[in-house]
Amino acid sequence: MVLLITSFAVGWVPVSLGIKECILAVGMELFVAFFLWMCFTLYYKNLAKKMNEKIKDKKMEIYKN
Repeated sequence: MVLLITSFAVGWVPVSLGIKECILAVGMELFVAFFLWMCFTLYYKNLAKKMNEKIKDKKMEIYKN
C-alpha cells in the first residue's frame, strides 16, 4: 500500500497517459506483489513440511532405541 501511494506521488504511475494505463500499471504492481508473496509462501510451506518430517524421523529413532 505504501509503495502504491508513493508510486502515485513520485510519478511512477503514468497518470498523464490516462485512466486505462494507470489501472494497468496498478494491476501489474499488484500482480507482481502477489506473485512474489505466493513464491515465498510456497517456499516456506515446503521448508516447514521438510522440517516437520525430519523431527518426526528423529522422534521415531529415539523410540526405537
